[in-house]
Amino acid sequence: MEIKVEQKSERIACDGNIAVAYGVMLCRPDVMSFLPITPQHGMLTQLYQFSCDGLIDAEIVEAEGEQSAMSIVSAASACGSRTGAGSSCTAPSTS
Repeated sequence: MEIKVEQKSERIACDGNIAVAYGVMLCRPDVMSFLPITPQHGMLTQLYQFSCDGLIDAEIVEAEGEQSAMSIVSAASACGSRTGAGSSCTAPSTS
């Protein structure tokens, strides 16, 4: 018995923030926390759009500082949630 598999691929051109937002969406986080006034603001905007479109079902918390953002996701992770946090450092953190 032969099974045919059709692959449909869609290519999009986007900047790094949007590409990271797609990666975060595929991780299906439960809680995310970001500091909104940082270089990853484009990623945060795209994640809000994904949330509005129903593509992700996550609590997005805007923190007042990067340590606050990590504290929020650390507590959520300790409770068993899949989490993600953005930073103005090198890359988003997920657990």
